[in-house]
Amino acid sequence: MGGTHLKRFKKCIGASLAVGLAASALAVISSTPADATVKVGAINCTANIPALGTSVALQQPSTSHLTGPYWVDTGSAFTVTNVGGTTGLPSAASGIAINDFRDVITKAQVVGQPTTTLSTTPTLVGGFAGDGFFYFDNDIGDATAPVKMDGLLTNPAAPTIVIAAITSPAPIPGAFTVTTTLDPGVGTLDIIDGPPGPGNGNGFGDGGAVFSPDVIISVTNAGTTDGPINYIGTSTALTAKILGVIDAITACAPSASPAFTAHVQTDGTPVPTAQSPVVACDPADGTGGTNKASKGLATAPLLDAAASTSEVMTFTGCRAPDAQSNAWNPAKLGPLTADAITLDRASISIKGKNFGNCTLVDKRTGAGQLPNKDSAGDYETYSVATIKWLNSLLKPVKGASTTSASLYSRIIINTNGYAPEVTSEHNGVVTKGFGAGGVIEIVSELDTANADVADVIDCNSTPPGAVPVGVYLQKIGLPLLTADDAVLEIQIP
Repeated sequence: MGGTHLKRFKKCIGASLAVGLAASALAVISSTPADATVKVGAINCTANIPALGTSVALQQPSTSHLTGPYWVDTGSAFTVTNVGGTTGLPSAASGIAINDFRDVITKAQVVGQPTTTLSTTPTLVGGFAGDGFFYFDNDIGDATAPVKMDGLLTNPAAPTIVIAAITSPAPIPGAFTVTTTLDPGVGTLDIIDGPPGPGNGNGFGDGGAVFSPDVIISVTNAGTTDGPINYIGTSTALTAKILGVIDAITACAPSASPAFTAHVQTDGTPVPTAQSPVVACDPADGTGGTNKASKGLATAPLLDAAASTSEVMTFTGCRAPDAQSNAWNPAKLGPLTADAITLDRASISIKGKNFGNCTLVDKRTGAGQLPNKDSAGDYETYSVATIKWLNSLLKPVKGASTTSASLYSRIIINTNGYAPEVTSEHNGVVTKGFGAGGVIEIVSELDTANADVADVIDCNSTPPGAVPVGVYLQKIGLPLLTADDAVLEIQIP
């Protein structure tokens, strides 16, 4: 069996620039390489105003979310889904009115192995109305419903998504561009400038928004050669008309780091594959365990409390690239090929400590990721993980010694999609055992259908929702799911 590692990805940035805006939920841009979680970062932009002969350097926050399989067989087909969501289009930047947006273009590259192939036809599903269309709202503060971007009557045109093999300046086998264009040269994304939006403080309207569906890209063949498949954000650009007549042209260059890396790898190959994880798990969908603390996530009038947290779960779908592990075996750093191939699952125990209340979470929005704790004196969760590597018979894998890791742990509410998503995320360093010295990430999802998880969301909403009085929301245990966002990964830095 071979494997491919894919990072879920969504691009959604909507903060104002000094004189322009770079905003798009239409195609992938960039983030740090790791699987199965939303990532945040910043991209460097320049806003040019040719009519004024000036430009302004700036940075834009970004978040990303993509779903897809972690491991696939060499030569297999699979899909990658850029999860839909909302992108804000502000009505003003630095006190200057924005009238409309056009030529919103995002570009990315898929660079695989020489025999990697992609379908040139993306599939659009779900989204605002569940019909696979983009929608546009010229004023998110009024009661008027968004309009379908289908080009009918006065509706904005549908965006174009073009997937093409790279042929210039020279063909690159297995490499493709993905270009998404919104409102090419038209300027029909008109933003209503007023009245002032509630609480925005800029004296202008609430601004508009584009609602994107899920965009599915099909890899028709992962390739016959072991190695990485990289999806790299290359650029974002748009034109915002300011003061009714002046174009502000914004161009952004994302990080050169891959938005995600796919690892195509075949069991039993004699040569280690470059850029492979030490070990990684993409568990089957299901119930993954509980996130528990007897005095965790207190609601008023209970005072902030010290909590001892615990998570216990089992992840299936694990792989340790065997040729790489076999090469490490003489130093007792990995199992031999025959043993590595049997590695199937991870038994995970995470124990931590914190101090706070039900606001002791991080929130991800179009503006990035920030702690939401309501007191500077609160102490966020730091944890220790113990991971046992097992085969399908639940027996320890010879040579894959128990992993210990020191972690920075967070419950994170992501509001970039159409409904809040909540994850339990742990990032840190392996201190002992299989993968020692490596960077580790463990992610599972919290079940938002659970009443206590819903109360965590309400406690951190703006304004806060109705939450039960005087309870510890983690006392019974928040149920964990091994759905699209669940992953365990160890990488050598």
